[in-house]
Amino acid sequence: MNKFCTGAITLVLLSWGLSAIADSQPFDFDVDLSIYEEGDIPTTLLGEKIVIKTDTQDSGEKVNYVTGQSSSRTGKIQVNSIHLSNPFEVIIEVLLADYSDAEIVLVSEENGELTKLTVSGYSITLGSNDRVYSSDISSWKRDKVNSIKLKFDGNLVKFYVNGDFVQSSSLDNPNLTATRLEIDKLNNEHHIFAIKGRNLGTGGSSSSPTVNTPQVNVSPEVEATIREAAMQVCRSNPASCGITVDSSCTTQKASYNPNAGELYIPAVNVPDAFGGITTYEVYLTQQPSSFTFNLDLNRVTPR
Repeated sequence: MNKFCTGAITLVLLSWGLSAIADSQPFDFDVDLSIYEEGDIPTTLLGEKIVIKTDTQDSGEKVNYVTGQSSSRTGKIQVNSIHLSNPFEVIIEVLLADYSDAEIVLVSEENGELTKLTVSGYSITLGSNDRVYSSDISSWKRDKVNSIKLKFDGNLVKFYVNGDFVQSSSLDNPNLTATRLEIDKLNNEHHIFAIKGRNLGTGGSSSSPTVNTPQVNVSPEVEATIREAAMQVCRSNPASCGITVDSSCTTQKASYNPNAGELYIPAVNVPDAFGGITTYEVYLTQQPSSFTFNLDLNRVTPR
């Protein structure tokens, strides 16, 4: 049986919260809007009829976003020189106008359009799928910023809202590489706060086969206990970011990536029903645009 040192893990919570992207797989591109001032035209996006505006969060922090210059749907964002090979994902954090569609398109130099997502605050259409109404998506936040993710996984592209799966669509050619991202038909009611993407695997390389790690099923009771234990030690000792140990132990520290926004906790002790202790390695993820964060059940590993 593994021996673990007694002590406390303390989570360092930055003022703007946490979000869920693995430290081991950083973003291949992440558009930095913070370098601009309000009123700037973001030339790095190679866009048309777009402008930088500033929004004041509930915390008082000012955050930049990119939007169309007018009520006409003539704004366009274009992110060139990306290189995303299946499997990969693209994440866009956006506040959408209710009845004004924008189009998110991933393009391959080899074969043109890979997929298109038509989105508004009212409805969403992935490729040739039937329209999905936002009122039917439980995780959709009306009149608030939502995190939209397109995940290319084998012969499917999967669509998520705020971490929850919504639907998928088949890909005609899953082996193509995305080289350009376009967000078209923007007006001044579309507010885009983040645009980023990352490769998730080897892109089909035969020299580095994918290793499938079995998922660990965690009961709601264990999940609640882990979350409460992590929050409690954070409240008790916010100055520390590691584990309190004696001289015979090795310090294990929680790690946080401010760009990706994921908090990794190497060890949390959880009492079981038989009076024992099980130690878990866990990740916490943020709900977009809030200070609430959840346990990532797909990455809870007994140690």
